[in-house]
Amino acid sequence: MNVLNVKILAMKRLMATVLVMTCAAVFAGASGAAYAYQEQDLEAEFLETADKMLGNSGALSLTPEQQSAIDDIVSRTKKELADINERMAGLKAEIDTAMWEASSDMGASNELVAGEYDLAQQKESLVVEAINALHGVLDEKQAQIFGRL
Repeated sequence: MNVLNVKILAMKRLMATVLVMTCAAVFAGASGAAYAYQEQDLEAEFLETADKMLGNSGALSLTPEQQSAIDDIVSRTKKELADINERMAGLKAEIDTAMWEASSDMGASNELVAGEYDLAQQKESLVVEAINALHGVLDEKQAQIFGRL
């Protein structure tokens, strides 16, 4: 093989790698957008539930202990969400960097994307557990009243 053919072959390999990375990024971006929307919905539902409980503490006859428990759940969950969001932002930055590197390792890039999805699932589970914990603070009568609010 002459030098020109070697260079053409190397360029084709580079172009194929860039194409694969671009397709992976498009897929990850579209899926990530769906996850982001769902996460925002769940986070909003969590915060609305807590606000609704505390805002209707009189109608629900919440005890000071129940109000404190709700505040603790909200505080703990917000802290954990901030930690997960920070880690996700770091992974997203690493993914963006890896996509534009010519010598990018597909396996490493796939691991980064998988890590981002794992964090998104952790975040979703955290919020669902927090919503359930908020409802668990209420007794049966309070839960019935809350359901009618």
